[in-house]
Amino acid sequence: MKNKAKLTLFSILSAIVVIVGIVMVAVFGGFRVATDGNRLEVCYDTVITISGKEEALENTCESVISSRGLKFNGKNNAEILETQSLGDTGDRVIIYTFSKSVELNQLQAAATQISERVTSEYPDADIYVSVKASEATPINTAAWRGAIALAVAAVAASVYIGIRYGFASAVSGFIASVVAGLLSAAVFAIIPLPIYSYAPLLYAGIGSVFTLFFWMLLGAKLKVSFKEENGVLSAEEAVNKGCRKGRKYVLFFAIPIAAAMLLFGLLATNATRMFFLPALVPLLVSLFAAMWFAPSVMIPIKGKTDSLKFNPKYVGKKKADAEQQQ
Repeated sequence: MKNKAKLTLFSILSAIVVIVGIVMVAVFGGFRVATDGNRLEVCYDTVITISGKEEALENTCESVISSRGLKFNGKNNAEILETQSLGDTGDRVIIYTFSKSVELNQLQAAATQISERVTSEYPDADIYVSVKASEATPINTAAWRGAIALAVAAVAASVYIGIRYGFASAVSGFIASVVAGLLSAAVFAIIPLPIYSYAPLLYAGIGSVFTLFFWMLLGAKLKVSFKEENGVLSAEEAVNKGCRKGRKYVLFFAIPIAAAMLLFGLLATNATRMFFLPALVPLLVSLFAAMWFAPSVMIPIKGKTDSLKFNPKYVGKKKADAEQQQ
């Protein structure tokens, strides 16, 4: 497939995903997260009162839910962390997620019954049962400030790439990083995944940063390839040849990063899992952006700069017109 066709295809597919993501955010008033849907939450202390009785507590809650003819879509038993330090408090919360068709008054009635049951079964325990309505996560001021900071960082990284690898690399890398950020955010807007409420824009920034990092790795191999060819090959041939060598170099770094994320996500605490496993999404998006989208953007830009560099007769249109008039 010719580069023009590839760039058109990549651009159309990326635009479709981003547009769908924007529509989803507009419809739901924000990003949907794992806890999307009406929820019944049971908070308890594991250190003293419920130590070793967690499974029995869950069975009690679920027997009440079942007895009232309700069915939950998902269950998550998570640690409750300190707000500032994110340290372990010793408390946990069982989150039962229901579809939006289950009315809040039904859940409130179940919560009241659960509270009565656990109070009688665990009289000394600190157990709190609550019901929370479904809501999307709004894009707040702090998230926008973070997004602006990441955008400034992306511009700075692009300037560095321009100094190190040239104008064509800087422009194509910056465009690819923007696309990666938008695609990463769009995925989390379309698919509700188990993530923290602040995470969608954070993952968008991670996608942009990873893209620039991988593009710098690929750029090092492209620079060597361009020096070897020195204008002998066309821009498309030179970029494709450099990418064939450079993609293996990028994967040499990307695969261990992905493995580490997967390892932390599977073996660490629930709080860590909710960060690292979804972070695989921007990692995969950034690989697409750096290894395929950015080279497709770079080819026409390099073709233009090469025509100026390797065509000694080219003097610029205005200057040529002036010489003809003389």
